[in-house]
Amino acid sequence: MIVIGLALAPGRLAAVTSKGDRREVPFDGDVAAAFTALKTALGATHARVTVALLSPLVEVRRLVLPRMREAEVRRVLTRDAARYFLTGRDASVVGAMPLAREGSPVPVLAACTRPSLLEEIERAVGAAGWVLEAVVPAHAAWLAGAPQVGALVVAHGDALEVLMLRDGSIAGLRRFRAGSADWPHVAEGLAVASGPIIVLGDAELVTGLSELLPERKVRALSSDPLAFTAAHAVRAGGPELLLERQVADRHGRARRLAAALGAAAAVFVIVAAGLELWGTGRELWAVARQRAALSARVDSAMARREAMGNLRETLHTLGQLEAGAPRWSSVLADLADYVPRDAYVVAFRGAGDSLTLEGVARQAASVFQAVQLVPGIASVRAQAPIRQDVSPDGTVQERFVLGAEVRAQ
Repeated sequence: MIVIGLALAPGRLAAVTSKGDRREVPFDGDVAAAFTALKTALGATHARVTVALLSPLVEVRRLVLPRMREAEVRRVLTRDAARYFLTGRDASVVGAMPLAREGSPVPVLAACTRPSLLEEIERAVGAAGWVLEAVVPAHAAWLAGAPQVGALVVAHGDALEVLMLRDGSIAGLRRFRAGSADWPHVAEGLAVASGPIIVLGDAELVTGLSELLPERKVRALSSDPLAFTAAHAVRAGGPELLLERQVADRHGRARRLAAALGAAAAVFVIVAAGLELWGTGRELWAVARQRAALSARVDSAMARREAMGNLRETLHTLGQLEAGAPRWSSVLADLADYVPRDAYVVAFRGAGDSLTLEGVARQAASVFQAVQLVPGIASVRAQAPIRQDVSPDGTVQERFVLGAEVRAQ
């Protein structure tokens, strides 16, 4: 499907395709016949077309209005069309486009045409098997073709149209007669232009304006304004001219698209949530499986760790006990050195840092005194009364039981 830009003016219908083909057919007021002839000339079965209307088929004004929504601006201008347009006394279709993004009031580019013309264009495009993209004033196509200039002078039919531009937007519109008698007035208005002056017209007009404005740069961009309009109609930004039925259809499509996009977004949210839940469950299952696989090893490691801890505690306790326990062998050796020769031990018991010594001696007191001198003994005390035994030969022996506290070594 090719894209075609069309320019419609009294007497002529010009077309420029996306493939670069250029055609022109006569237009005597019969829109259907002109489009049929154009389809035959182009040989295009399927196409998307944008139609740009030149005056007097369309009237364009630059207005200043309070900032409103597009639908509200269209209703206000349609209701008071006779106030803003010379052709507004008849039934009119009005399109508008704001020229500034902020502020109020805001400059607006407004266009007005007959509804019957739009209906004829719609029927003719449908009969050709094409798709109608938009109908716009030719001024939008001119602006798309030469945005970065100071002024644009367009000569078509019996009129000269002057567009004063600022920052790529239309700052003023004026219309003059095509004859050279009005060229001085045109030059007077162009004197305040802040950039290059571009002419869509013949060389005579360029020469005349150059002579009237010797200090300004005036150059021709195209000698055929109709072909230039067709070439840039597809890139025209607006304002669009729409029938009320077309506006309603477009709003309906927008609502259906918004509903479809909302439903799609909801589905995507649900799917995303499901995928997130599935992914989380999958990760949890994988973690549980890994934990189960590691459980036996972890239990074994924990048991070994507990056993090692218990063993360390046992060894620590044994170490402490060993460090603080008396050395009984050395105690016995010392006792053997210090106990008198006439005394002997019949029982020896040790518990902690205490010992109990039972023995027999000729004098138990000497044993008590000797044990007190043992280096490892801290104190000595009697555990039981001293008993005396007399042998048959008259020898007297004393039995004793003493307790002693052993110093830590």
